[in-house]
Amino acid sequence: MHKTKRCESPLERSAPTRDGTYAVKKRRLGLYDLAASIFVVGCLIFLLAPEASHRGEAQWPFVVFGGGAVLLALLLAAFAMLRRRLLPAVGKKSADPCAVDFENLSEEFRTRFPDGGMERCDFRPHFDGFAVNAWSAMLPVGNEQTTREAALALLNEVAAWLRDHSGAFQVGDRLQLIVGFPESVKHAGRQIFKCWLPASGLDRLQGLDFAAVGGAFHELESWPVGVVWPNAEPAHAREAAATLGMSSQSHAPPA
Repeated sequence: MHKTKRCESPLERSAPTRDGTYAVKKRRLGLYDLAASIFVVGCLIFLLAPEASHRGEAQWPFVVFGGGAVLLALLLAAFAMLRRRLLPAVGKKSADPCAVDFENLSEEFRTRFPDGGMERCDFRPHFDGFAVNAWSAMLPVGNEQTTREAALALLNEVAAWLRDHSGAFQVGDRLQLIVGFPESVKHAGRQIFKCWLPASGLDRLQGLDFAAVGGAFHELESWPVGVVWPNAEPAHAREAAATLGMSSQSHAPPA
């Protein structure tokens, strides 16, 4: 659902906060604002020249100072335009180098796991760092048991990759690792494993022992429900067929 922003003045801009509302930020005055102010002052000085002529005073001070102010304003405006065109990204990179580093790290992760991704969200002051989500999707393999084993292997690969890149995270970050199905398999309950650990324990992680470094390992109970298995029926389907006293093969999931 889209949030409706209140009317804003030209000197304000709104930014979304964590709860979905909008907080107002004051826009800082830049070179264009300074150039415009100097230009207005120069024009006002020019307008004083005819009045000085009527009083019999010299006009050249008004012409010199007014012309100098207008020229300075034009130079500032030109400098601001060149700065914006020639250096559009330098200021952004220097302002937040950590964001650039994480973007590069995320690209490397997607290269290693094409069916996954990695994102982060600033969770300060709830804890001193970012919440990082790293996930990868997979298709069912054979039956429920072989799919679970494949998902564990994939989770281990994700954890190992993150451990090898532990130096890229801040000490206060918390990482969540997720392995599950894509939407082509099913639309709800797609997560198989959801685990988390603090970034400070990432370099000490052994295999999938998240609890040993202050994290947790969790397997979603409902992940096999609704999955069409390539080579076998899910366990819950066999149990339901046995309860009804029917052959499980007569209630195979649709292809």
